[in-house]
Amino acid sequence: MFTNIATQAEAGNCAVMNALVTSILLKMVIAFRVIAPIIGLFCMAFVLRNSRLHRRLHENAKLLCILHYVWTTGLCIAYIINYGFNLIQLSLSFSNPCEYLIPTWLSFNLAATMMIFILLQMSSMIALAIERTFATIRYKKYENERNITLLILLIILQFVVAFLIPYAYLIPSSNWEQPALGPSLITDDNLEKNQLFTIAFIVSELVVIVYIYALRYLNDYRRRAVRKWNSQSGLSIRYQLDENIRALNLVVPLICLQFIFNFTTAVMVYVIVAVEDDLDAVTYSIYDRLNGVLTLYPIALLILLFFKDPSMIAHFRKNFPQIRELSKVNPSVAVITNIGVNNISTPQFVIAENTNARFDQLKELFEANPKYEK
Repeated sequence: MFTNIATQAEAGNCAVMNALVTSILLKMVIAFRVIAPIIGLFCMAFVLRNSRLHRRLHENAKLLCILHYVWTTGLCIAYIINYGFNLIQLSLSFSNPCEYLIPTWLSFNLAATMMIFILLQMSSMIALAIERTFATIRYKKYENERNITLLILLIILQFVVAFLIPYAYLIPSSNWEQPALGPSLITDDNLEKNQLFTIAFIVSELVVIVYIYALRYLNDYRRRAVRKWNSQSGLSIRYQLDENIRALNLVVPLICLQFIFNFTTAVMVYVIVAVEDDLDAVTYSIYDRLNGVLTLYPIALLILLFFKDPSMIAHFRKNFPQIRELSKVNPSVAVITNIGVNNISTPQFVIAENTNARFDQLKELFEANPKYEK
């Protein structure tokens, strides 16, 4: 009986595969899903090479932030492999449409690489929130201890979560007898499980965003209190509080950006699954491939860091002289814009190449105010 069911399912997949192979629009959409992560790779290479924000953080926070960039880069590579394989699969020439089908184990493992890097990317922000929690609790000693035990445990935890979900949570519900149309983790047997853990991760990200805002408020409150202590507070305590604030100011936009992309992807997946019965196989596959919001995350991340890290703009202008020539902004004005005249007390990153511009800025301020004249 089971053999007959499997044979019927395979025959149905052969008919679906025949329709997919002849769809030019589907191949164009898959080609876009290959090109987008290639652009993302260049974006992440530029971020890893030129970003300075994470380099001024505590060693543990810095490495976790770098790992987030590395996981994002790995996700781009996984997308290229998966959708490149799918594009080649549909571009081959076979007389029998059943020959386009691939084994379920290959389909599952190809898609699992994407899932692993998505989970590593998401959990890296949660790990950074946990690390900043310990830094907030032990703010008087955390900087001097230089303890990497917490860092190692957080990295191990990321890998455990990333590998357990596809290979321990989803894999038992997969149907290994039925050939697959392409790389995919989702089947009729594990669809409900997939939806449950997706909701769980989206909710956890939302909780972490609220929690990080609370941590930042606590560190701001302590920093204001430290100013009242004056001589009773050591420089190391003030430095640690400033570092906590800097790290949290970096984490907040990163995790908010990640939440926007993951939430949008999850909503689109639920919509596509909900209307699956009303669509033919080709239209459903096109909509499924169009749900490529996460492939645009590296591009959005680069744009975000451009606004957060002035040194990246400097490197960009250095590498592209044409853009530098078009810029007519006075360096002194640029420094004032980056620092914020009304936020002098806010901890800021000091960039060595802006030293001369800072002296010019102070000179202009003294010359513009008559009360400083003798």
